[in-house]
Amino acid sequence: MPRLPYVYPEPGVLPEADELRKMRRKRQLHALDGIFLNAPALAKEYNRLFAQLWKPKLNGAIRELLVGSLVVIPLKRSCLNNSIS
Repeated sequence: MPRLPYVYPEPGVLPEADELRKMRRKRQLHALDGIFLNAPALAKEYNRLFAQLWKPKLNGAIRELLVGSLVVIPLKRSCLNNSIS
């Protein structure tokens, strides 16, 4: 269960959400989109980053390296925060 509420605005209300819908199959937002739409600018940039990661032209090894680094950074922060408090 995420700590942030899911945000699923109606079509036409939030331009960022409409842009994400255009990129999705069946024009439906994913759960991750709903979390990122709490900060629409963040949703737009993360979507742009993930779109680049999943392009077929990107070497699989480089893709894994980038995805792994995206996971490790927040993990390090949460470990440090838990050890301090």
